[in-house]
Amino acid sequence: LDSAEQHREKERQLEQEVDRLRAEASAREERVVDIEKELHALRKYKETNDIEALNMDLRIMREKMVHLEESLAAENKLKQELFRALGDAKANNAHLQSQLRAFEITSGMPLSVSVARPPSTSLAQAEKVSPQQQQPPQHNPYQISMSQTQKMDSNIVTSSASSAHMGVAYGNL
Repeated sequence: LDSAEQHREKERQLEQEVDRLRAEASAREERVVDIEKELHALRKYKETNDIEALNMDLRIMREKMVHLEESLAAENKLKQELFRALGDAKANNAHLQSQLRAFEITSGMPLSVSVARPPSTSLAQAEKVSPQQQQPPQHNPYQISMSQTQKMDSNIVTSSASSAHMGVAYGNL
C-alpha cells in the first residue's frame, strides 16, 4: 500500500505541477497577445505619424511651388514691362532721328552729334596743353548753336505712356 499511496501522492503532485504550468503558460500566452497588440498599435502609430510627416512635407513643397510660380509670374511681368519700355524708347529714338533728318533737310546743313567727354577727361587734357599750344576756337558750320538746340528740344515730345512704362519698369527693379 505504501507504494500505491506514494504513487497517488506523486500523481497529485504531478497534476498540481501540470495545472500550475498550464496556468503559467496561459498567463504567458496572454502576455504575448498583449505585447502583440501593443506592437500592432505602435506600428499603426508609426505609420500614422509617417503619413502626417509626409503630408507636412507635401504641404511645404506645395507652398514653395506656389511661391516660385508667383515669383516667376512677377518676373515675367517685369520683363514684359521692360520690353515694352524698350520698344517705346526705340520708337522715340526713331522719331527723334526722323526729326533730326527733317531738320537737316529743311536747314540744308548736315548735323553732327557729338558725345561730350566726362569732365575728368577734359580736365586731364586741359592740364597737358600749355597756354601757348591752345588755339582760339574756330567756327564749325556743322555744329548746332545753342538756340537751335533749344528749339529742337522744344519740338521733342516724349509720350507720357513710354515715360510711365519706363518708370514702372525701372521702379520695380
